Amino acid sequence: MSLDFYLPGLPAVAAGLQTPLPVAQLSLSACMIGLGVGQLVTGPLTDRYGRRRLLIAGVAMFMLTSGLSAVAPTIEVLLVLRLLGGLGGGAGVVIARSMARDLYSGPALAGVYSQLMLVTASAAVAGPVLAGQALRFTTWRGVFVLLAVIGFVLLVIALAQGETLPPHRRSAVTGGEVLRTLGGLLRDRSFLVPTSALGFGISAMFTYMAMASFVFQQSYGLSPQAFSVLSAGNATGVVVLSLLSAALAPRVGPLRLLATGAGLACVAAGLLVAGVMLSDSVVIVLGPLFILVSCTGLIAPNATALALQHQGHRAGSASALVGLSYYGFAALIPPVASALAGVSPQVLGMTTLATTTVTVLICVVARSDARRRRADEPVPSEPDTLVAPREPDSAPAHRTGGSPADRPAVGPWDTRLPSHPPVTETGPAAASRPPVAASPWEEDADPPARPTQWRHPLDPRRVEARLGRPPTNAPSSEPDLDVEQRWLWIAERARRARLALEETDRLSAVDTNPGR
Repeated sequence: MSLDFYLPGLPAVAAGLQTPLPVAQLSLSACMIGLGVGQLVTGPLTDRYGRRRLLIAGVAMFMLTSGLSAVAPTIEVLLVLRLLGGLGGGAGVVIARSMARDLYSGPALAGVYSQLMLVTASAAVAGPVLAGQALRFTTWRGVFVLLAVIGFVLLVIALAQGETLPPHRRSAVTGGEVLRTLGGLLRDRSFLVPTSALGFGISAMFTYMAMASFVFQQSYGLSPQAFSVLSAGNATGVVVLSLLSAALAPRVGPLRLLATGAGLACVAAGLLVAGVMLSDSVVIVLGPLFILVSCTGLIAPNATALALQHQGHRAGSASALVGLSYYGFAALIPPVASALAGVSPQVLGMTTLATTTVTVLICVVARSDARRRRADEPVPSEPDTLVAPREPDSAPAHRTGGSPADRPAVGPWDTRLPSHPPVTETGPAAASRPPVAASPWEEDADPPARPTQWRHPLDPRRVEARLGRPPTNAPSSEPDLDVEQRWLWIAERARRARLALEETDRLSAVDTNPGR
């Protein structure tokens, strides 16, 4: 909301403070830098000192800086206030995610995050429209007053929130450990590549946000109200593709969706450049611009998912660094492009084409890395099919009196489990009684399937399999088919032992009661 709400009034800010357009854009960049740095700093602090106090401080800072921005006398003062407001807003963003993680888990947590995403998308849609309508009755300073009122409402809500991280669950992480963790993330290729794709991919949308108000209101002559409707329509496209990405990700995969979004955005940016070069009509650029902005719904969530996929033990620091990348690239690229070439439809098109092209190249690298990781991983061997246990009334496959050649080979686990001794009878009664067919418990259980190849070369099960020992029940985060087969084999042996006991009791009863 702090970014989208005053976009329609950005040209009025430049005119009111008598500053060039690229300098007025820096107020947007200052807020983005504050949002990124605020997440990076506040995240580890909340793990140590709790959520509620820092949430209240961040929302209060956002409210105060928004109110002071309404009376800023110069552009320099406004830039400082927007930076501080971004710091407070960044604290609110990261603490909201952390509080949800404290209270929920599993599918419930995913539902809460979906609601947070819906709130963010709704703010992107409603913010420009409300600001555009507000500019009909007030100036850009009045827009900041409305932001301060929204901040006051958020402060009341924050004061009503309870602490979600009790003292016994807080961590005492030092600054040196945080820096070492961040340094390790920057050296991790599986994190750095998708994070770079996120930074460059999201820069196309933020370049649109930084330049579109000037381009459409000054170059194409749209009113603030018409521009607010245009911004709301583009934000709706982001929401639709975000929902589509969430539905397709389990079946298609995040890397393929990221590459698709980057490719579509690059094609749309090329069409946008061609449109602004060949025609002065605003209608020509609306379609490519809508596709370009909407592709953010494919790029942002899937690049974030890929960046955090292998960071389970340092997900908090990785999430903060992703947030910094999200706003850091966007805070640097648009003002640099404006300072070098000015603000025009051509500059908007060329900047978005450059950023989306770099994103496509990074996706090519990401796909190559994914293929290399799959090639380096051992391919699990195909496990033998576990023979289902036969029912007691089925014909036995092996008899007690059969030859050794008729019996199955003894598996490695059979040597450690002594077989049940056969029940024999002695005396005159045994000689006159016809031979009793072997019961199902006398059959040897089928040995479990051979162990599969495990991923890590030092996995204890893999080492024992290499030494010719049976695999142990070492804990594993992945499903282990060998353990499941072993338990089924043990259950079959237990069932046959029970049948043997029942048969022994029956024969004992016959011996003690001949007339039965």
